[in-house]
Order: sequence, then C-alpha cells, then structure tokens
Amino acid sequence: MVKVKFQISNSGGNYPFWSRAGHELVYEEGDRLMAVSYSVKGDSFVAERPQIRIDKLGGTDIDLAPDGKRAIVLTPVATPEAAKLEHEVTILFNFLDELQRKAPPNGK
Repeated sequence: MVKVKFQISNSGGNYPFWSRAGHELVYEEGDRLMAVSYSVKGDSFVAERPQIRIDKLGGTDIDLAPDGKRAIVLTPVATPEAAKLEHEVTILFNFLDELQRKAPPNGK
C-alpha cells in the first residue's frame, strides 16, 4: 500500500476526521472548525478550498451529526456558579410505604 500526502491547509490544523455525510474532511484550525470538500478522480485526490464551518468553537471534543448539518461541541464550564444545578431529581423507592409513613390512613 502506497501512502500519499496532500496539503489541505496553509494555516495548519489539528484533529482531522472524515464527515459521515459525504466527501468532506473536517478539522480544527485554532478556534475554528474547518471543512474541505473533496473528490476522487481515478487515482487523484482533489481538495477544494477550506471553508469555515464554525468561527468560534469555544470548546473541545467536536463531532458532526450524521447528516453533517449540525455539530456538537463539548465546552468547559466558565465559572463555578455555572456548575450549580438548576434542577434536582429525587428518586423515591417504595412510594406507598413512604406515603403511609407520611400520611397514615385515617389520620393515625
């Protein structure tokens, strides 16, 4: 197997991956998510000009939806206040036992 290298970006790039939606190579360039459409003609790989997909990523760990139209970006929590829970979930086992303990039948 022969490995061939093709230059895609003049500005560098990190963490490349292939889009599942079609002929597109996606990578990070600084704080931007870039995408390059490509085609294969015989033994030739033809890359188009890179396009900005997301201008300010603000996070790490990026993935595209299977249709290639949306992206998910894992972003860090900015401040300790932002980490506070807005909602609380309580799971109650043996609901009827707890109900009888709190409100016994006939007020006993």
